[in-house]
Amino acid sequence: MILTKKIEPKRLYEYTKKNGWFLFITSLLALVAINFIDPSEFKPLSFPSGVIGTALAFLIGFRNNTAYNRWWEARKIWGKLVNDSRHFGLKVISFLSDKWNKELTKEEIFVAQKRLVYRHMAFVWSVNKHLRKLEWEPSITPFLSAEEIDGLRGEQHIPFAILKNQALDIKRLFEENYFDDFKHISFDEIMENFNDALGKSERIKNTVFPMQYNWYMQYTMWVVLFLLPFSLAGHLGAWFFPLSIIIGYVFILLEYLGRQIENPFENHPSDTPIDSLSRTIEINLRELLGEKDLPAKIQPVDGKFLF
Repeated sequence: MILTKKIEPKRLYEYTKKNGWFLFITSLLALVAINFIDPSEFKPLSFPSGVIGTALAFLIGFRNNTAYNRWWEARKIWGKLVNDSRHFGLKVISFLSDKWNKELTKEEIFVAQKRLVYRHMAFVWSVNKHLRKLEWEPSITPFLSAEEIDGLRGEQHIPFAILKNQALDIKRLFEENYFDDFKHISFDEIMENFNDALGKSERIKNTVFPMQYNWYMQYTMWVVLFLLPFSLAGHLGAWFFPLSIIIGYVFILLEYLGRQIENPFENHPSDTPIDSLSRTIEINLRELLGEKDLPAKIQPVDGKFLF
């Protein structure tokens, strides 16, 4: 997530250089052309340029609105995951107690509580790495036993495998009378929420923006950037050059905006900040267990980007 209010020309250039150079070259061609052709000859191009430019504006507006909805949905999913994780932690420390089974020692109860909470932190970090297609093992090793890690290496879907282990562990604790039927059902409900968060995140990750839409918008962009300088030259003469660069670049920037936020799990600066949210969950749950040596919050990179 981008935090800085400053525009970085270098980064902006890297993302817009293809269309930017196309605009500059067509504007240069128009500048040369008016030295050999009467500029008034280009006036009829104003109509197709205006019609196609209007169509492009609608296309960009629709695309940017859809892209923002994808980004915002991802943020809502992870915001709910933060809340559900805290709720899960509260359930663990309140449901697992010696008030239900007097034969259990406080040490046994704490070991079970810590195992469930730590496995959930492993689940959150594994979802994070799964969505960004990064190496999962280093991020979850601190939370799981070596035996469980070994078992996960043979799995294709790591987050779901961890969720399965969590469900089986909760079932085993129920069978050992750590809590009653009602509390078991309550755990089942919160586990369903975790599975929903995983599935919804995967839906956004795996459902790419329709490529046909991107192609047609890019082709339309090229037509507009080609016609714009010539149509302006027919009315403004040589003064068209700076105006065509400014107007054309507005279209380029608006198209770039949607392209940057439409995929919120790509590990780039415009992402939903799931590293920061994962660490927030980890800190909250560790603190819930009474731990004092808490990890530091994820800080923005150079004060500009929060991952």
